Amino acid sequence: MAMQWIWLSGFATNLGFWEEDLVEVNSNAKHTFVSYTKVIENPDDLYSSIPGLAKADVVVACDLAAQALVLSTKARPQGQKWIFLAPMINFCEGEEGWPKSQALLMAKAMVKNTKAALQSYMEMMGPCDESIQEDWMEQALKMPPSTLAKGLEYLAQATVLEEPIQLENTEMFFGREDQLVTPAYATKVKKLLLGTTSQERVKSGHWAHTLLF
Repeated sequence: MAMQWIWLSGFATNLGFWEEDLVEVNSNAKHTFVSYTKVIENPDDLYSSIPGLAKADVVVACDLAAQALVLSTKARPQGQKWIFLAPMINFCEGEEGWPKSQALLMAKAMVKNTKAALQSYMEMMGPCDESIQEDWMEQALKMPPSTLAKGLEYLAQATVLEEPIQLENTEMFFGREDQLVTPAYATKVKKLLLGTTSQERVKSGHWAHTLLF
């Protein structure tokens, strides 16, 4: 039986749009892609709200989806592998990420001037092929502005990890050119999630296409 992979898209992203490219990471597996709009519906209880998540062999979680998974560690099935792409853990706590006020201001901007706010966010995601950036913007603009705002509000208000936790069977990928999950912030995440392995992609930003390949 083929391994089951579930991909949890990050902020304003529908990874399923690039399914043909991303499944190459394991072409023998069965891949299911979950859009950001579904992830952010109930980030506090992903294992109940995402069909098949508990039965997946591998879960790939991007930015805020990784935060949601970490907060659901108690529901994680034994043996399930996690892969985090630019994880945003405690993103609005401390000096390395964003102040809560910045995340909340951008949340408001997502409602008032959606395209300009998305453009500002995308510029912080770092380098990637222009065609992928255009596709990302096209998909993001199809999402309700209130749903976009909800993700930034979630980052600002999510429960934080007060102490480091131990995670087994978990890989993390960071991009050195990422201006959201910066190298300094990535160092903080590594110290919070003990037992994980991590890789830094020298020429990558915040994009799954460059973090995994």
